[in-house]
Amino acid sequence: MKLQFNLGVFTLIAFTLVAASTFGPSVANALTAVQPAPGLACMSLDSQALQTMQQSDLPPVLSAPNPSAARLGYPSAIVFVKWPLVQQSGYTEMERLNGQTGWIATNRLTTWHPLNGGNARCVPAIMSNGRLGTSIH
Repeated sequence: MKLQFNLGVFTLIAFTLVAASTFGPSVANALTAVQPAPGLACMSLDSQALQTMQQSDLPPVLSAPNPSAARLGYPSAIVFVKWPLVQQSGYTEMERLNGQTGWIATNRLTTWHPLNGGNARCVPAIMSNGRLGTSIH
């Protein structure tokens, strides 16, 4: 019998266990959207990026709109782009969850839509902890 390893499921379970043991079960319930984050809009990564199981297959977030610019890291599934869109040299300006500005390849982005096919809207928001997050409604 072969045991298949699903990195995505393992990561989610591990994160949940660490968060619950570190912060307790009430933290997720306590975090709320306080106000919309002005000047930002939600976009999604392309289908190729959403299906990847390795972080290195995601498009990098760069410090400038140039393929040789310093890598700042990788995007989350919901990408917060500057609105109105700021595009330059095939890159779109975005804001990372830590508030840092970065650039991501425009051709790796798509209009945000709920993965369940519903009619929900994504609104970038300032959360009750002061950090960037989303209000999905």
